[in-house]
Order: sequence, then structure tokens, then C-alpha cells
Amino acid sequence: MVAEKAQNWEEAERCYREEVRISEQIQDWSGLAGSFNHLARVAEGAGRLDDAERWYLRAQETKDKINPSDFSTLGNLARLYLSKGRLTEAEQYAQRALVIIETLDLSAEPWKIYNTLAKIAQAKGNAQEAAQWRRKAQESYFAYPGVAYQLPQWAPAFIQTVAAAVQGNTNAKSEVEKILPKLEARGAEDLAAAIRRMIAGERDFERLRTELAYQSAYIIRRILAVLS
Repeated sequence: MVAEKAQNWEEAERCYREEVRISEQIQDWSGLAGSFNHLARVAEGAGRLDDAERWYLRAQETKDKINPSDFSTLGNLARLYLSKGRLTEAEQYAQRALVIIETLDLSAEPWKIYNTLAKIAQAKGNAQEAAQWRRKAQESYFAYPGVAYQLPQWAPAFIQTVAAAVQGNTNAKSEVEKILPKLEARGAEDLAAAIRRMIAGERDFERLRTELAYQSAYIIRRILAVLS
């Protein structure tokens, strides 16, 4: 896991393959499924998407035998197929995960699969369906009791800075303008766009939330709460 975190893909793969060997030797089938998942994640990180697909499928095949209610690999496969543009398969796996996840409580983090389904719908050109899935993702995320602890470390100070910028503080506005390109570089273009709209005068959460992923929507809602 340390090697994976450091993006030392070769060493991470070596360790996880050893994990597979041990799991097979002691017949720890649950551990084996986890090991396949780890190897898939490493392959994905290294950009070897075909290898990642093979490992995820092996993980799912193992889970189907020992724990059919485990949905995590189904979500991973949906996300992987989405990244490969194989939308039919992505939707099939996402829907399989959805059937399981909607029988569980919010600790199962249903917003992640709703978010994947939103992206699939968007990729298929179904903007209205995508918006509905995004709203479901947002509402489930908002309802989770531990949501505040899921925010990145930079978020609380950022929320205060943006609120000050929206209220007209020149220094805060200058600081926000420096931060927004960094957000976009991290893939949070939706959040950056919503903040620019707020600085330009938009205050209606219902209009702001339409294109937002669940965490971005929560941050915008927190900014509006500070303003009110």
C-alpha cells in the first residue's frame, strides 16, 4: 500500500502478487478477492486499463462465489468501462451495484454509484437523466452524518475565503482567483465554475447545483450558509 501511494507501480504489483500467492495458499478467498482488486487499482494507476479490467473481473468472479452482496468491484468496473467509453457495460455494472447499495444505509456511500450513473448518462447525451442522478448523489451525501469529515483539509479555510470574496473583500477575491485554476487542474472544474458564478452575483443554490458533483455541491452549500 505504501508503494501504491508513492505510485511505485512495479513494487506495489510485486507485493500484491505475493499477497495473491499467500491468499491462495491459505485459501483466504475474501483476501484473494481483495488482492485482485489491489492489482487492478495498481494497473489502473499505471495506465494499463486492459490489465485493470482483467483483475477487476477476477475479483468480481471471486466475490460472486463468496459474497454476492459486495458491490465495490461492480462500481470499480462501471467506472473503468466508463473511462474506456464502453457505456453499455459501464451501465450494466453500475446498475448491478445500485441494486445492492440501495438495500444498505448511507455508510455504503451510495453517492459514488449515483455519480458514476450521472457520468454515464451524460456521456450518452442524456442531460436530464444525468442531472437527476447528480441530485440523488448530492442528497444522499448531504444526509450522511459524517459528511463534514469527508471534506479535504483545505476546504474549511477555502469556504471562508470564498464567502469573503463573494461579499466583496478584495484580498479574498484575489486569493480565490489564484486558487480556482488549481481546483480545475485537480478535476474540480464544476466547483470552480460555480464559485465564479457566485462571485458574479448568483446566490440560488438550485441553479448552482445542477452541474455539480456531490462534494462540490456540499462546499457550495456551506459557502451559502456562511453568507446567510
